Parts: sequence; structure tokens; C-alpha cells
Amino acid sequence: MKKVVTHMDAENLHYFEKAPVAKAVAHFAVPMMLGTSMSVVYSILNAYFLGTLGDTAMLTALALTLPLFAAIMALGNLIGIGSGAFISRLLGEKKYDDVKHVSSFAFYTSLVLGLSCSRLRH
Repeated sequence: MKKVVTHMDAENLHYFEKAPVAKAVAHFAVPMMLGTSMSVVYSILNAYFLGTLGDTAMLTALALTLPLFAAIMALGNLIGIGSGAFISRLLGEKKYDDVKHVSSFAFYTSLVLGLSCSRLRH
């Protein structure tokens, strides 16, 4: 069975196979850094606006939930980084069907964990 490579697949494979390491790392790291930066900006703005309300109980509640938020982020990083490393190895071995299975597993596991974490507050 021959795999048909689309333009997007070919572009991504270029970064994994032929691009210089520095360029490939920059290509994949910049979106991750932007996502992390948005999370930090959200936390800072959230603390600022709650602080302007003058109710210390709200600001304390925000500070007390930070470890829970960090644990949920750690679970997301566990799935994202772990599956990303595994997918990179599979791409290097040119096992494209296995890549689809691993990425599907990572997506659905993230979805289930996200729904489970959203049920924590009820």
C-alpha cells in the first residue's frame, strides 16, 4: 500500500527529515512558546482584575487553585511531550500508519482527561 503524501505532509516531513535542526526546533517551538505565554498573560490579567475588586478571598481562592491548575497542565504536557517524542521516532522509522494511531490515542486521551478535569468542580 503506497501512501499519498499531501503538501502539508511533505512540508512537515521536511522539518523532520531535511531541515537544519535549529530551523526545525524554531518552527515547532515558537507555537508552543506562544501558547505558554498566553497562559501566563491570562493568569496575570486574572490576578490583576480580581485584585482590583478589593476582595481578598477571591484573590486567595485564585492562589489556592494554582497548584491544581499546574497539575492539570502537567497532565497535558505529559501527553503532548510524550506522544510528540514517540511520533518523532515513528516518523524517523517511516511508520506513518503507527503515527496516525499514536496521534489519535493522544488526542482522545487528552479529550477524556479534559472532560474528567472539567467534572472535578461538580
